[in-house]
Amino acid sequence: MGKLARLADKATIAYLIGAAALAFLGYVWIVAFPVAAFVLAIKIPLSMWHAEKSSDWLTVGALTACMAVCVWITIDLVRTRIRTPGGQPLSRERYPELWAKLDQLAVEYNAKPIDQVRLNNRFDLEIERTPTSGLPAQHTHSLLIGLPLLQAVSADHLSVLLARKISMLPRLTNWPTGWLYHLRSSWHRYSKDFQGWTPGKLVMTAWFSWYAPLYIRYSMYVARRCELNADRNALRTHDEWSVEEAITTCAVHKAFVEKKLWPALLRMSQKYPNPPLLPFRNMQTLIEKELDRDRAHRLLDGLLNAKSLDDTHMPTLRQRWRSLSHNRPRVSTPMRSSAAQRYLKSTLKPLQEMYDKLWLRSHLPKWRERNARARNDRQRLQELLEQVPKDLLSNDEIWECTLLVRQYMGQKKSIELYKALLATEPQDPRVYFNIGSFLLSCRDAQGVDALETAMSMDGRFTPDACELISEFMSFTGERRKAKTFQQRAIQYSDEAVA
Repeated sequence: MGKLARLADKATIAYLIGAAALAFLGYVWIVAFPVAAFVLAIKIPLSMWHAEKSSDWLTVGALTACMAVCVWITIDLVRTRIRTPGGQPLSRERYPELWAKLDQLAVEYNAKPIDQVRLNNRFDLEIERTPTSGLPAQHTHSLLIGLPLLQAVSADHLSVLLARKISMLPRLTNWPTGWLYHLRSSWHRYSKDFQGWTPGKLVMTAWFSWYAPLYIRYSMYVARRCELNADRNALRTHDEWSVEEAITTCAVHKAFVEKKLWPALLRMSQKYPNPPLLPFRNMQTLIEKELDRDRAHRLLDGLLNAKSLDDTHMPTLRQRWRSLSHNRPRVSTPMRSSAAQRYLKSTLKPLQEMYDKLWLRSHLPKWRERNARARNDRQRLQELLEQVPKDLLSNDEIWECTLLVRQYMGQKKSIELYKALLATEPQDPRVYFNIGSFLLSCRDAQGVDALETAMSMDGRFTPDACELISEFMSFTGERRKAKTFQQRAIQYSDEAVA
């Protein structure tokens, strides 16, 4: 736990005061120029009235120049329009059911209404509060919602997710955390949108290029607190069962789409010169087909065991559950119908086709490059494998072969080929470590011997190899042996430090 995390945890009030002071600093910088222009506009005539010496008139000239710069910067601030987030607009006229749900939740949470809804290609749902100009007096509230998310959750789950986000909008009942949370996106927009060579834009760019990242980093624990509060706020409009299931299902489906579905699709480029299926058109079908209950619970276990990361404002799923409930997390599979089918209706297919075309346009060139490289790699792998029975491979060629086998062969075939490579008795510890770690991941005990050989050839592999063997021994129930390898890794590290 870092110093900032300890401050947020142990001295919460002091941390929030610091976050509020840092937030006000951004406002002070923005309003300093119009205030300075106003003050100078009063001071300059008085200075002219009392000016007698040439030095007095030089002072008047300097003040006039400063006022001109401040006025110029102020005009830039007023004229600059902060861009709202991009995406496909979902208008109130074409999607009345979705807008009715948003209006209902805004009333129930006494929050500002949503001004626009934008559809994008990410598995995400966020409300961004964007100043309408460089002077942050008025704001636009934009709901950003991803087509992958709409296809992966039900309409009931989406209602919970929308309630969470709407409850986070700044209002008296969640001040100051709601205000501090949404300033993260506002200051980020300032750092991106003041581009140009006028004095106002140069001054704002110079300030927000370092201030915005600093504020976002410092306010991370405010954002985590706000996310946890949003989970509890959802209970005001939904029952506990629905909230718990929506949070867990969304997290599991997001992990599946981002860590399994997209990588699996891109791996197809090794075999097919063109994508055999289009992602957005087939996403819901793939989720329903590939994400069975066993796989969902394996993903859930991984999420519950995940450690808190210092570079994200989202708390872990375990932290969210401890804050919300003491029940066992549940994931809902399969869906009867998705939120996309409920709210997008007849426009779903055209939207899928649009995002598939955009995906093809950006990915097809690299897809074909990977396919050409895979064909060359497979040809090279075949050449290497033909030399294995003849024992003609050098150590570098054996290492190259182990990498290509893992990349292009299935698990069963890889195990067979790796054992054949071990039989050639290579003299490269990297080969033994790579093969041993793969065999243990396949629950093959021969991997222990391979890792032992790697450690005997190069002691630098000892910590990682002992950790892998210890995990394998724990899985097989040999706790005593697992502890022995843990102690061996610690002993090696202590000796290396000494």
